[in-house]
Amino acid sequence: MNIQKFTKENIALCICTLGIAILGYLGYHAVRWIVTKCQKTEKIDQIAQQTIPLPPAEPPKSLENRVTVGQGEYLVFHQMPNGDKKKLTQQTFEQIYKILTQHAPLTLISSGSKEDCANRYALIQAKIKEIDPTLEAVFIPRTLYELVFIRKCIQEDLKHKTICPHLSKKAHQTSIRYFSDEQERQAYIRGLKALRIQRKCWHICRFYDAGDNAHVRVKRIAYRLNNVMLKAFLPMKGGFTQEQLAAFTEKEIVFLQNHHENSEQLKEMIIHWKKQSFSTQGPTINFVMEVGETSVGIRKNETDGKIVRGAVTLECSRTAATSLFLYRGGNYNEDHPVDSSTGMPHSLSYGSSLFAGSVYDAGASAFHHMRKWENKAYALAIPFDEVQNSPFYVPPTNTVAQLFGEGELFHGRSKTWQGFNTNNLGGVDCVNVIKEAADSEPGVLELKLKHLKSDLSQELLIAQYLKYSSNAIQLK
Repeated sequence: MNIQKFTKENIALCICTLGIAILGYLGYHAVRWIVTKCQKTEKIDQIAQQTIPLPPAEPPKSLENRVTVGQGEYLVFHQMPNGDKKKLTQQTFEQIYKILTQHAPLTLISSGSKEDCANRYALIQAKIKEIDPTLEAVFIPRTLYELVFIRKCIQEDLKHKTICPHLSKKAHQTSIRYFSDEQERQAYIRGLKALRIQRKCWHICRFYDAGDNAHVRVKRIAYRLNNVMLKAFLPMKGGFTQEQLAAFTEKEIVFLQNHHENSEQLKEMIIHWKKQSFSTQGPTINFVMEVGETSVGIRKNETDGKIVRGAVTLECSRTAATSLFLYRGGNYNEDHPVDSSTGMPHSLSYGSSLFAGSVYDAGASAFHHMRKWENKAYALAIPFDEVQNSPFYVPPTNTVAQLFGEGELFHGRSKTWQGFNTNNLGGVDCVNVIKEAADSEPGVLELKLKHLKSDLSQELLIAQYLKYSSNAIQLK
């Protein structure tokens, strides 16, 4: 073939072929260059991930690792179609609060619906969506819920630069027997109401027994906490992961650790509190001072924060989906429901949470005793299907009601065996119980200990107690 002649006669074809060849050559090297650069970039990214903290990734879309049940409460909000979150009206919250109360494990157990405990999140979701399809519920562990409340109590006092007068027992005694006439009583009540509004007060309930979920002020506090946590946590549909809940908890721990070391700045407030001679110290003082038998502050040490973190982890665990926990500051190897010297029942006290009672009776809270002694902090897990026949009384009320408890009757306890007269029960300060009954509103507290009676024989009660104790979960 005459290549020169062929080229002249087919010049266009030759140019196209040459162009394709050149492009092929360049393309090959371009691809090699891009691959090489990508390999180098991948190595750089790997090194960067090892040395430079990357911003947190978007929460996983899968719901498998979200915590939806446990020992705690639920935060409820509107998830709008555009992604915005909207807080509930008071009226909507009232409807939802009733649903949440009806589906609390102890309510389901007492109503004979134990099998629904495992499915309570799905049941709650279905019920609230009957009210409004935009409603969503997310789980909040009980300890974290308490920490938010405690922070708000402290911030109230810090804002007003005084300890709240509602910490005085008198502020919760509005029976006519404390006043000369009805006119004086009504004037006092109006003054208290004005003060509560002015301070946006958080200390508005007080119970000498387990409390009342249906109390109007318990519901009011629960509604306010719902709004606070919606703003602070920015919840997502489907709930939080355990890592997210741990991060929220850490922020609350840091706040209380810093507050604990703030006694110098609070000196004037403490002096004012002492002049007022309040019957209780309240969270602002109890979480900052190491005074007497009531300190519950979180110190910057190795153990206090560890206890709190451990409780949150426990309340989000698989065990929490099928059991409830009672907390105690003590040595589970030494604690026993029988007085060794008399052979009589001795009622051990337990917290339904770490901080139950911390508003008016911090010295009775589990955390106070947990932080007080070395290696004495544990929890007992009681499966839902064993609660009614266990050797323990478990308060049937929610986190808010338990926070406002005071005295001998509000918290969990070990029971007596069958046939024993509870009037002779050790471990209960009956003198104080009588005093509380006299000071409380008529009908609020009935002087009786029947909730501490069990149908178990002495042998069976002790055997069951030892079974639970042998499986105690140590928190420090």
